[in-house]
Amino acid sequence: MSFSAVIFHGRIAYHDYEGITLDLEEQERLLAHLGDKNVMILRNHGLLTCGPTLADAFHEMYQLQRSCEVQIAALAGGAKVIIPREELAVRATGQLSRTARNGAENRMMFDAMTRWMVDKDPSFLD
Repeated sequence: MSFSAVIFHGRIAYHDYEGITLDLEEQERLLAHLGDKNVMILRNHGLLTCGPTLADAFHEMYQLQRSCEVQIAALAGGAKVIIPREELAVRATGQLSRTARNGAENRMMFDAMTRWMVDKDPSFLD
């Protein structure tokens, strides 16, 4: 539906809500549902991302959260939503794999967001 969302084509895992996550057996189900993906929508609960570095996981979360916000805003607007063709989504996901997932861009974004947070409220470092 959007620039941020199209990069997640075929990359999102899903897990149904099971209540407050206190049950150790749910960990096994979460891992099974995650499979080889690093992005998950926890239905009726929230989002989960992971990656080889904190910067990578942060980048995935930022883009996924933004994708969800854009989708909700678009649907709330009531206008006809135009979904990009699947071949375009596949292409964009491939482009992302060759560029943004190399770590350097994710690290630059993470460092910039960290500087922003330090300027806004340095107590988060404590």
